[in-house]
Amino acid sequence: MNKKIVLFYILFTMAFSPFVFSSYWKLMWQDEFNGSILSDWSFDVGYGNWGWGNDEWQYYTEDNAIITDSTLIIRATLDGTVGKRDGSIKSAKLITQNNFSFTYGKIEARIKLPRGKGLWPAFWMLGTNITEVGWPECGEIDIMENINGQSTIHGTAHWGENGARRLYGCSVHNVDTDDFNVYTVIWDKNFLRWKLNGVEYCSLDITPERFSAFHKSFYVILNLAVGGNWPGDPDETTPFPADMEIDYVRVYTLEGPTIGFSPQELRFTMDKGISNEVSSQTLNITNLGGDTLDTINAIVDVDWLDITWIDNTGNSQSFEVSINQNADTLKYGSHIANLFLEASNAASKTVPVNLQVGTNLVLRNIVNASSVEPNPPGGEDVSPGNVNDGDKSTRWLSEASDPQWISIHLNRPFLNRHFSVEAVKLYWANTHAKEYEIQLSNVSDFSEYDVIAVETDGDGGVDYVVSDSNVTGKFIRLYGISRGGEGGYSLQEFEVYGRGFATSVKEDDHVDNAVQYTLQTAPNPFNMETTVYYSIPEKQKVDIDMFNIKGQLVKNIISEVRPAGSHHVQLSAANLSSGVYFLRLMTVNRTITHKIILQK
Repeated sequence: MNKKIVLFYILFTMAFSPFVFSSYWKLMWQDEFNGSILSDWSFDVGYGNWGWGNDEWQYYTEDNAIITDSTLIIRATLDGTVGKRDGSIKSAKLITQNNFSFTYGKIEARIKLPRGKGLWPAFWMLGTNITEVGWPECGEIDIMENINGQSTIHGTAHWGENGARRLYGCSVHNVDTDDFNVYTVIWDKNFLRWKLNGVEYCSLDITPERFSAFHKSFYVILNLAVGGNWPGDPDETTPFPADMEIDYVRVYTLEGPTIGFSPQELRFTMDKGISNEVSSQTLNITNLGGDTLDTINAIVDVDWLDITWIDNTGNSQSFEVSINQNADTLKYGSHIANLFLEASNAASKTVPVNLQVGTNLVLRNIVNASSVEPNPPGGEDVSPGNVNDGDKSTRWLSEASDPQWISIHLNRPFLNRHFSVEAVKLYWANTHAKEYEIQLSNVSDFSEYDVIAVETDGDGGVDYVVSDSNVTGKFIRLYGISRGGEGGYSLQEFEVYGRGFATSVKEDDHVDNAVQYTLQTAPNPFNMETTVYYSIPEKQKVDIDMFNIKGQLVKNIISEVRPAGSHHVQLSAANLSSGVYFLRLMTVNRTITHKIILQK
């Protein structure tokens, strides 16, 4: 059961055609700000239209962008007393419009942020077609925004839809903005993903047609605004000069591997269901330099592809791969695809391949655990959510005792479905589970459960656990009985593959796959009263609360169970003062925030 095997993780992404490899991020554009600035940057100068559309106070100049030996400093300065668009406050805004833009890739910057009332540093992008279609139809990707020197970082996407402005975003709290942090967005045909220091905290599925703006080219922007609708006004406490310090900006594109394979043809048939077993096939693996390959069990996973093999010294070697296929065309029926595998310095080898077509059921789903190590080494984030974030460089670390467990919801938001589990893959780091059970349950507290797999002598590394059980459930749990070391259970990734089945539900309990979680208001800004529009993909309890700029609860708008679909409710602000407020929609599956402006 605890099989150390070589795994292919295959990502179906594009049209039906030969496979394309993408093994590493290749740097395509960068500015390290080592004593100079690239000519790709230009400057927005002046006050803009109505304070750059946000009622900002500063006047942008080129002189407020300062290049040192190793960083770019965007400096907000004050000449005299604080005034609104009277020339007293100056700052800088750098853009790559008309000089550099890109579509899909990874963009990141290492930035130290200023603190102070009314300060609004940002690292963001706009669609290059803004001069033709305007904003928000051009699309906007906010990689990082911060206001008033708070310890909260915001990542947001804006777009236009049927003449209305839409947005989606997330926030991460307790960030040490006094130090440098790396702010990243990974952008492909399917998702926008926001990361802080390598840890993903937000994602947006951009495959629906309404997100068409995010499939065109964007240019890069760095700026430090002062004042405006969101941060509010600066005052005599605002420290000037205020510096936003940028170490670098880098943009990457996903490129092919330095190691690959010769062309091979795979034939397989898919039946209905989330995953399908495919009979063993033979691949002629060439040019592996005498490296050793055992039987390869391959899982076709719609999220990632890792190809891993064991070299002749016993070390694991790997690279990431994507396959040029369309997942929608591969649901059912027979398929043929060409797999290109190519490397150097070895004779040909023949390797049997067991292929399983499926999707990781638990990627970024809700996670619960029995404990978390309270004093992790170096203050490392060892929270339970690391086991299904798709990032093998992060981990969950439990307290150093037995037993311990970690459980995950299966494939949200489809919580009205139940699942059979065919395979589980566990990536261990440091202390592993020597003896454990894989349990399946229909209740989240596991007061009742079925054991679908047992391991009595695990030895760490990568465990690939196959289950022949025909039971179904909505929650899966790894229950560690005893550890193979002194520390707490240390688990990098917990992947689950299987099939989903519909559950009989009442008519108003259905899941509407066409509906996403949304939260909007109109009008905004508003006077006295506005309408709150929200949607949810399944019947569940919804709480919508209103907070002031200090994060204090102002009022609860709704707290009730609502059916799947779109809804609206009136919000009266008759007893509130003018200013910026935030709405928060919260369900068991999702939390969304939305900024509103009250102007009386």
